[in-house]
Amino acid sequence: MPTRPVPERRPTACRSGDVRWAVRTRPAARESSITRRRGFLSWCDELSGVRFACPRCGRSKAVMRRLRPTGCHPVYWLLCLSVIDRGGSTMSVEVARELLAEALEPDEVGRVLGDQVQPGR
Repeated sequence: MPTRPVPERRPTACRSGDVRWAVRTRPAARESSITRRRGFLSWCDELSGVRFACPRCGRSKAVMRRLRPTGCHPVYWLLCLSVIDRGGSTMSVEVARELLAEALEPDEVGRVLGDQVQPGR
């Protein structure tokens, strides 16, 4: 299947509403292949209110998602919501911060990423 060429200058992230994390659940696998029980789901947080350029197809249809494993640093990735490309791409916290800075104010970026404010600063 031919892929859409990524433009030379990628579009920046854009704000599209209230910025907040929302839990998204989805089936993780077919019931018959894993277990006979219902309710086998996976979940992650999805950032609503900001759209990003997909690193693969270049369209501004990607959303940021995060997984917060217990006792570990969060894992961030972009997921393209276009019909063309449903692949994800993981990123470091620094890259997530840079992408969010394209659409949000610095204090909002810190709030979204859960930065800890140090006393006396």
